[in-house]
Amino acid sequence: MKKPAEVIRRAFSLLHIVSTQLVQLYFWLALNSFCFSSFDRLS
Repeated sequence: MKKPAEVIRRAFSLLHIVSTQLVQLYFWLALNSFCFSSFDRLS
């Protein structure tokens, strides 16, 4: 049985990794949609 503090710390580090990945993905998708909309306006 692990100590509760270690479990909480591990869960927070995992959550931090997942949230960072989600933020990067959301930023990439927003950037792509912005580029596509500007290309549509140019043509």
